[in-house]
Parts: sequence; structure tokens; C-alpha cells
Amino acid sequence: MKGKMIKKENVWYVTRLEENEWETYYPLHPHDVEQIKEVSQRFDNIDARIAAYPDVEFEIYDWWETGLEEVIKVAKLVKQ
Repeated sequence: MKGKMIKKENVWYVTRLEENEWETYYPLHPHDVEQIKEVSQRFDNIDARIAAYPDVEFEIYDWWETGLEEVIKVAKLVKQ
């Protein structure tokens, strides 16, 4: 699927336009969030770089982690 990465209130999301034209937001997969944190150690202002090129390919995964009350749907980035 194709979408756009955005950061709202210090949380990364992937948004896409659904069939009924409502925008749906999926939190970014925790592994991808960690990768962004690692990359930010090497590059200046990674947030601005992502904002300049927000288009991404992604898949939707179910994510459950200890402490979560239920499974949530997250966006896992697909390498292009």
C-alpha cells in the first residue's frame, strides 16, 4: 500500500486515503521507529527529511506487546 508518513504529537504515523475517502492513521511499527531513532544519530533533522519526502510503501500488521490490552494495527514500512 502507499501512504504518507507524518508525525503528530511526537508519534510517527502512516496515513492513507481509504475507499470512502476518510484518512486512516496507523502508528508506525516499533521496529521502524527504532530505525528512525538510529538514523537520526547520523543525519541532521531527520524529521524534516521525512517531511520533505513523506511517500512510503507499507503493509499493515497486527502488533501486540506485553502491557497492551489488545492487538493494534500498525504500519510496517516496505523497503523500496
